Amino acid sequence: METRSSPKISSMLAVSAWHGEFMGLDIPLKQELLESVPELLSELDLHIVEDVYMSKAMGNSYVTLQSPGLTVRFVRDRGQVWAEVAAVTAPTNWLHVGFVLEAIHGQQPRIPFDLTSAVGLLRDNFGDLVQALGPKLQETRREMEKRGAERLKALIASSKNVTDP
Repeated sequence: METRSSPKISSMLAVSAWHGEFMGLDIPLKQELLESVPELLSELDLHIVEDVYMSKAMGNSYVTLQSPGLTVRFVRDRGQVWAEVAAVTAPTNWLHVGFVLEAIHGQQPRIPFDLTSAVGLLRDNFGDLVQALGPKLQETRREMEKRGAERLKALIASSKNVTDP
């Protein structure tokens, strides 16, 4: 006897190759966020300012949140979720939270690609992120540019090693 998943259940789930976790792709990220961490908005004084869901594009979605000191965007692309941040003075200049945290703490954190981990990373570092993209914005930008140049230099050096006999 053959057993099949219902079409609704099959369409709701995608397997993440990184963690083997199931992620809902047939609901907007806003809905997933509000259902899985309803306290986040009040806890960090955030409110939703934008919500986009593309059902025909593998369930890609993003939700933009704003607080008095920081703009945050959670992005879901092909089932992977991550957080981006922007200064309130430059709300469309999105920076991957990992690169900002690298500039703040001197090393990049482990970045899993699921909503729970992205929210945890934001929660654990919210005060530092507000400072880095607020009063310390110029210092943060300089440090991010420096680290970006170091990454590029290392990438170029490693590509030369691969192509040179």
